[in-house]
Amino acid sequence: MQRTVSFLFILAYIISFGAQAQQTVSTLTLEDLIPGGKTFSSYQPHIAEKFHWQGDRLIRIHNDSVFAAKNTAHAGKQTFLFHLKDLTKDRRDDYGKVFHIEFEKENDRFVRFFTDKGIGIYDLDDSKPERFFPFAPGSAHHRLSPDGSLLAYTIDNNLYIQD
Repeated sequence: MQRTVSFLFILAYIISFGAQAQQTVSTLTLEDLIPGGKTFSSYQPHIAEKFHWQGDRLIRIHNDSVFAAKNTAHAGKQTFLFHLKDLTKDRRDDYGKVFHIEFEKENDRFVRFFTDKGIGIYDLDDSKPERFFPFAPGSAHHRLSPDGSLLAYTIDNNLYIQD
């Protein structure tokens, strides 16, 4: 009797372990792995809150809103700057979805935003997109110049500059 119970217990354990091992394995495509791909954002880890420094201001990105705190000792006192959707409000379809922003210089009024279709510059004072550089077909390794006036990229190991 004890052997039968032990045998049934081991058999049930093996069957349950085998069922767990048969999970489906999906192969990833380039759209899943390349930044800017249609499904890349679903495989990229997202943190609901991100922090950046802009000079002496602490910038907090919470979901789709961006806030600034002048004095970090009083974290509750923050001013609202903009929503991420405001960066592309004029030409939303042409720009694509914003997945990253950068504050480059100290006390700079411009914010760089990165989409799946290009790189843009947003003017905080005027609350509008200042400039947008769409990506050329087949281009890679995109870099914006420090002053934001030129975009460098490569196509087949050839360097190009877009103004």
